[in-house]
Amino acid sequence: MPKNVRSVVVDADADTVWHLIRDFNGLNTWFPALPGSVIEDGMSADQVGCVRRFGDDADAAREKLMALDDVARSYTYTLLSGPFKVRDYLATMRVTPVHDGSPRSLVEWSNTYECDPADADGLATTFGDHIFGPALGALRDRFAG
Repeated sequence: MPKNVRSVVVDADADTVWHLIRDFNGLNTWFPALPGSVIEDGMSADQVGCVRRFGDDADAAREKLMALDDVARSYTYTLLSGPFKVRDYLATMRVTPVHDGSPRSLVEWSNTYECDPADADGLATTFGDHIFGPALGALRDRFAG
């Protein structure tokens, strides 16, 4: 089972960063390279079980919120459909304080999934280097200052 992990240290306290990224429907507010999403079926973006959809075509990514934990500052979601050839996809975003006396936090985005062995390297590059890395870089830059 492949696993990708990317992380970044952000110059803001963990509660401030969590307040921004906990919005399951707000990914494009801090990573504008992605299109906006909509929450289906009138559910709220912090309701476990809600589904966010990016786009309207047949390849639209649909992701379901599986867990949201404000104490641990994390959420986990699964990919229901989309352009990636994966199965059993789970991703987690987590914010933790950096305990060095500064108001900084560590943000980690990770995923696991099943895929055909021939697709593993390409998917690792796509998720890690083309999505997670740039998104976390944009988040870091948002709080740089």
